[in-house]
Amino acid sequence: RLNKTLASRAPPLVGRFVPFYCCSCRQHGQHTVHEIAGIREGVIIQDEHGNKLGQSTVAARKAISTVTFSRICIAAPGMLLTPVLMEYLEKKNFMKGAGKVRAVAFRRY
Repeated sequence: RLNKTLASRAPPLVGRFVPFYCCSCRQHGQHTVHEIAGIREGVIIQDEHGNKLGQSTVAARKAISTVTFSRICIAAPGMLLTPVLMEYLEKKNFMKGAGKVRAVAFRRY
């Protein structure tokens, strides 16, 4: 339903960012579910010598959000620049003459 609403009102470039949005949401959800024990019980806090100082649920939440943010940032350049580049190339008619070349390049032997 959201896709139909966005497709009718938003410019075509916005639709090309949907995979990035989906990847970001999946990454957040997957990492959170994977680390649910750390959220409930906390993670072990140690000093530089390896001595246990205690457990912290706040540190677990901060670690999960930091890892999720960094993974999204790692995926961002390729997933955000590619749609912009393709939109530019389509406006320049760069892809029109590539039909026969693509057919030969992607043929399975």
